[in-house]
Amino acid sequence: MSKDHWIVFFGEDWGRHPSTGQHLAKELARHHQLMWVNSMGLRAPEFTVSDIKRAFSKLGQFVASLARKPAQPDENAAPENIHVVSPMAIPLLKYAVVRRLNRFLVIKYLNKKMQELGVSRPLLITSAVESVDVIDELGAVSKAYYCADEYSEIAGLDGELVIALERELLQKIDLVIATSSLLQRSKSQLHPRVQYLPHGVDYALFSQALEVGEVPQELSNIPRPIIGFVGLLGEHINRGLIERLADDIPGASIVLVGPVEEHIAVPERKNIFHLGPKPYASLPSYLAQFAVCTIPYAYSDRNKFANPTKLREYLAAGCPVVSTLQSEAGKLEDYVEFADDEDEFVSAVQRVIEHGAGKTRAELSESMRENSWQARADTLLGMMQADLEPIQDQARNKEVAAGEPLA
Repeated sequence: MSKDHWIVFFGEDWGRHPSTGQHLAKELARHHQLMWVNSMGLRAPEFTVSDIKRAFSKLGQFVASLARKPAQPDENAAPENIHVVSPMAIPLLKYAVVRRLNRFLVIKYLNKKMQELGVSRPLLITSAVESVDVIDELGAVSKAYYCADEYSEIAGLDGELVIALERELLQKIDLVIATSSLLQRSKSQLHPRVQYLPHGVDYALFSQALEVGEVPQELSNIPRPIIGFVGLLGEHINRGLIERLADDIPGASIVLVGPVEEHIAVPERKNIFHLGPKPYASLPSYLAQFAVCTIPYAYSDRNKFANPTKLREYLAAGCPVVSTLQSEAGKLEDYVEFADDEDEFVSAVQRVIEHGAGKTRAELSESMRENSWQARADTLLGMMQADLEPIQDQARNKEVAAGEPLA
């Protein structure tokens, strides 16, 4: 596959958070031209401040993309070799008339952007089920569904609508890429070609935590040892467990790094410190100060399909990890302490603080060396190429039968 070959990737709004799709896109764009399509909207909006702000942000992205310039360059902007486009669509997908209107408007917009960029016969990857109405009109030679979550279980989404859209999508794509074994098993009941591809890690970045560096100012006066969590504080997190840690290990500090989902209360105790979101590149400097990192996921239908990206980031940084039971994370049981319940979770954290993880930080980090996002991107392209060959053979046979063989 040549450097000139185009990849079209449907995902969430670029830069909103460092998603697995964006990690893959950055690596794919090292060797291929890539057009990233921002979210067309899956969740029906509400009349809240955050939704109104997002609506204006989406409008600004759309207007800026028409002018062929970024809306507001910042540290989260896409690399120069990734072309971000922002179609406008009405996020009321339960109405057929809205879907037909969106299809007309978005296809027209995307075909215009593809013509401007010179995109032709691309490989298409989508992690957005709302793309179902447009992916068959972009001339893609192969279409893959990158399934990184059980989207129908995400709070705030219409689960029945998501399931219906996903089933339609599965009729139009050639290959499913599932990020956990349970997702692979689930989607294999709906599609004949489902491949497993676990998450990767930016090893070069997170292994920097092994080096002695400057302590972030916010951590300088926080008592040690530090029990850390990095990520979104949302409905998928057992916030009561975080408070239990603070109560049962009062001599430790609980440091939470990351944004908070709307309507979610931050755990509160005198030894809990919420620092808010931090630039992705700065995370190793925080992880370097943590005695133990935690994955306090709640037991839920959504989480049982999860493959936490933070797990590999913690390990690459050399951090001992204690996690609630996770099917996918269990594949790394040689490097992670797992707990069946809250009592066991607290005991495991206490044990790691007092006695260590049984492996040095360097050994924990080394376990992730071969799990880079570049390796995952190469594997994904290999899967698509292998799946593309029979598609190409079928097209060639059709054209030969029609007397017009492929060049």
